[in-house]
Amino acid sequence: MTRTQPVMPRPSWWPYRYYLAACVVLLVAVVVWVLWPRCGNGLRSPEDGSSDGCVGLNLDSTSFGAGEEFTKLEKILAKQNADITGDYVTIVLLDNLTPDPSRDSVAVQTVQHAVAGAITGQWRANHTPVANGSGHSDDPQKATVKIKLLLANYGSQGSSAQQAVDAIIEARNTEHIVAVTDFGQSLQTTRKAASDLSDAHIAVVASLVTGDDMNLGLDGQPIERFHRIAANNTQQAEAAVSTLPPGGNVVLVEDTNRSDNYARSLAIAFTKSYAVRFPTQPPPNSVTYRSPDEPLNDSKRRAHMTNMLGGSPRLQICLNKPDVLYFAGRGVDLSALLAALAKGGDCNLKPMTIVTGDDATAILGSPVPMIGSASVTVVYTGEATVNQWNGSTPEESAEYRSYARNYQDFVSAFTGRTLGAPKVGAEPDLPDGYAMVNHDAVLTAATAARSVDSAVNNPGTVADAFTGINCNAPVAGASGPIAFSKESNGNATHRPVPLIMITPSGGAVPQRLLWPTGKPQEVSTRGCR
Repeated sequence: MTRTQPVMPRPSWWPYRYYLAACVVLLVAVVVWVLWPRCGNGLRSPEDGSSDGCVGLNLDSTSFGAGEEFTKLEKILAKQNADITGDYVTIVLLDNLTPDPSRDSVAVQTVQHAVAGAITGQWRANHTPVANGSGHSDDPQKATVKIKLLLANYGSQGSSAQQAVDAIIEARNTEHIVAVTDFGQSLQTTRKAASDLSDAHIAVVASLVTGDDMNLGLDGQPIERFHRIAANNTQQAEAAVSTLPPGGNVVLVEDTNRSDNYARSLAIAFTKSYAVRFPTQPPPNSVTYRSPDEPLNDSKRRAHMTNMLGGSPRLQICLNKPDVLYFAGRGVDLSALLAALAKGGDCNLKPMTIVTGDDATAILGSPVPMIGSASVTVVYTGEATVNQWNGSTPEESAEYRSYARNYQDFVSAFTGRTLGAPKVGAEPDLPDGYAMVNHDAVLTAATAARSVDSAVNNPGTVADAFTGINCNAPVAGASGPIAFSKESNGNATHRPVPLIMITPSGGAVPQRLLWPTGKPQEVSTRGCR
């Protein structure tokens, strides 16, 4: 007789076994997602938890988490880097690549413009004769050292700048890093970043910062390997003052927040430049306000600043009835001032011109509030802008015509019209000038790198090679010639400053170019003049 084993009763959960298995798989996936690093090689989450993006040096051209449009640029950059063969050096673009609209005054779109310009600069450096390039990448006998471009993110308000700088310095030799460009805004954190990189023998080629003291370390000493593309605030203020008529009624509106390097140095530079140009006239009447320390941008800030500027500052402006109002502050606060003046009516203001610095690009694309029946024109001194070479000039020189051609060559590559160039943008992306100056910064760094035979194996030698970029041999930038001198402390000399009008709809219309000597730099056998 054969015995059969007794049938064991199945547990109560048996009918749900597949459901439970699925739950276990899902739980494991969630744990892996939480614990697995979400940032690519060289990147990490911000230590202060300021955003969901990644900060540091993006070694593999992965996503920072900055949005779909930015991802397109990252893919173009990844391909350009992957196509490089043979010897190369690396230029790093450092900025806030994941701006937070609730905290930062810089918009995502303007950062995209900066990166797109740098990508165009890299492509032109590797495929055309600019920046001491051969333009013969397929001929080994004529090939030059290639330029790799990496992106580094210092996070909201530069809060993760130290993480980014440490990552750049750590990768200097393995990635042959010779220079860091851009730097975004004039902040204490970006000043320290520039100083630390210089100390590590990495060239600083600041394309955007205009605060006068950005070329100084926090100890007040000059940053040895600092070079600036954009005209600084003193140069912009001098340009603005040069447009003022003698005897006009001028009012200076200035931000007294000393933590903002940009606003403070703009007010100081304007006051000094005014005294030099009009030594017998009394100084402009001053109207002061104080912006909040943080955040730099927020919907609450706009409401707060509109109310603040609509009080005593508006009253003083109405009483003074200026011909010209010079605004030494951030673009976001200029928008609040215009709103405050519009909200309170024109108070019988005379026709008035409001002049400010390059941070006015922050309000491009937004309608300018109408101030009652008053005739108000808003202009700013910019770093560069679209079609800046199309206006009238003091002297139509051969040099000027060459600068106009440089600009057209850049636009052709930027928009993908040049054969082989990737389309990274369109001409409507150019009014704020960010693409132009970042393109120029990459070309400047590439020019210096290719002048040093040991750049690949000893990248630290490039930082001291910028002396060859002078008025006799300037870099052909889209924004104008770029040259340095021993006396300039890293500031580019003889830079053109475009005067740009903001239309009621928020558009940018170049008015004319302003030059330190009234005309473009000329080069002759006797030297620069």
